[in-house]
Amino acid sequence: MKTKVIYLTLIILITFTITSCTEKKTIDRSTNEIENTSGTDEKECETLRLSLRAVHYDTEYEVDDEKSKKLRDMWLTDLNDENKEKVKDLVFSVHSYLESKLVYSFGYDESYPDSPVWNEIDDDPNDNVVAGYTGVEMIEDLTTAKEIINKESFSKIADDIIGQLEYVIEKHDIDVLYEIHQKVHDLSYWAINYPLPSFQIAPADWHGVYVYFGTLY
Repeated sequence: MKTKVIYLTLIILITFTITSCTEKKTIDRSTNEIENTSGTDEKECETLRLSLRAVHYDTEYEVDDEKSKKLRDMWLTDLNDENKEKVKDLVFSVHSYLESKLVYSFGYDESYPDSPVWNEIDDDPNDNVVAGYTGVEMIEDLTTAKEIINKESFSKIADDIIGQLEYVIEKHDIDVLYEIHQKVHDLSYWAINYPLPSFQIAPADWHGVYVYFGTLY
């Protein structure tokens, strides 16, 4: 089972970056633009820009507690404890990996279609790159979750995400990767792993755990 400690490390890293940048820059939350007020390292602020875009910019959507619980119960209630935890971990792992790539890898590379970061995701044997978690493995994990849950409503969402993953593996489309993240983010935070354990609650300046992208209901 993939450990959630990796994700906690990501939270700490993002928090440090945002603190460093916000001390020296002014952020317009309505546009997610950063106004220069001093000589802060631009790479730090670019990381913040992508963090805002990928995980926690303000949206017009609000979480509905009852609807989230209804989805969670519909998909998990019939499972034994072992399978419940397995599904939660699989979806959580896909989400946290995508988040990490969008914030910390693509943030420093503007050549999105040709970025070497794709070598980790597409698992092309010609790249000679040994990746820790590839797009193919993400598809396998979502397929496993789908088979365990065995509900048409979940399968429809999973198949949509899987189809987009197959597309980005081939086309290296960064915008579609952001769309995938939003769908997996909502699936993990506002259904499968709802409500979030307290250890996942991030500091106020990094509030991805409070954002709903409106992809479930």
